[in-house]
Amino acid sequence: MSIYKKILSNSLLTIFLIIGCLPISLAQNNNCDKAISSVLKAYDADNKYDKFLAVETLDKLGRQVNTDFVVDAIEPITPFLARSAISTIAKLNKATMTQQLLRDAEENEEISTLLIETLQHETLLDSEFFIEKYLLNHSNKFDLIKAMKAIAQSGNTLLGKLLVKNYKNYGEDTLVQSYALYAIVTLEIQFQDTAKEVLLFANDTDPLVREMAAIVLGELKGKKFQNQLDALVNDNESRVNIAALTSLLKVTDGDDKRKLIALIKSDNLLDAEIAAGSLKRLPSMLALEIARESLIETLNIKVSLRIMESIATFDDGDARVFFNWGLNHKDEDMVIQTFFAIGDRSLLSERDLLVPFLGSDNVAFRSIASWAYLKHPC
Repeated sequence: MSIYKKILSNSLLTIFLIIGCLPISLAQNNNCDKAISSVLKAYDADNKYDKFLAVETLDKLGRQVNTDFVVDAIEPITPFLARSAISTIAKLNKATMTQQLLRDAEENEEISTLLIETLQHETLLDSEFFIEKYLLNHSNKFDLIKAMKAIAQSGNTLLGKLLVKNYKNYGEDTLVQSYALYAIVTLEIQFQDTAKEVLLFANDTDPLVREMAAIVLGELKGKKFQNQLDALVNDNESRVNIAALTSLLKVTDGDDKRKLIALIKSDNLLDAEIAAGSLKRLPSMLALEIARESLIETLNIKVSLRIMESIATFDDGDARVFFNWGLNHKDEDMVIQTFFAIGDRSLLSERDLLVPFLGSDNVAFRSIASWAYLKHPC
């Protein structure tokens, strides 16, 4: 073949490839335009929850938006809205907003409470000093437990070492001390009394303490505490034996998973919800396998929602079967929870599932699906 024919052949191939890719590219651009349009509408709407998601998305897209209303929404008289606003500030990760929130918490005990409660599930820029001060300035057991859960969530090892230093000071209440140990173990802080303490808690008369012991045992490496977990699986308190069973599955790579599946499918709604929520403590592949075998048409909606909440915490594993199931569910709450799960996982391979909802007549569907879709830049 002559040099000119080769050039012509390569040019035609290049044109063919470009034209062949155009429909996909145009479709993606169209979907992005739909999603951005929906987010802008949500930002201009009255619904604060949709506005929070819109601000988060528009900021990610590099759009200049007014965020003052997010801080202004932190009012103790509307605690659910306030916690959502705090979560939005945490996700925006802007120093000026964070410092304003921390100043407000310093001056207002009710806002301080809302903040520590949110920090049990969110991480916030430069919040370490606030958490430490909350821990040291409160003596109520439930306030201490909130602070310890926030420390575990923060990932801050210096705060974990502070718990080790003050560990004996919490000895008046074994439940508080068990949460301190949970945070220490979660942060993988060196503590020579870990084994001794967790075995004491496992034999405590308070079932809440035994439950925490079962959770801590699941966080420790290896199978050296398997006998203790076997004993706790047979505890007469269901919260304890579910926690122990989940930990046992974690350290044995899924042995006896049928027991957890049976609990999720059971008619005992409280046990089923706890079991479904415990999936988030397992490795993602094992949890998704258990969830897949637990999905049945008659599964209670509350249990289904807990399963989807657990799936949202995994950043890997194939969850499309669950998302297809959730997006086609007759219950609107289930559909919305599925949007949030897809958004929280933020995997590009799952984004196409949201496309049918970007132009939905249902405002909530459209707004939340667009937020989840735009987790990836267009």
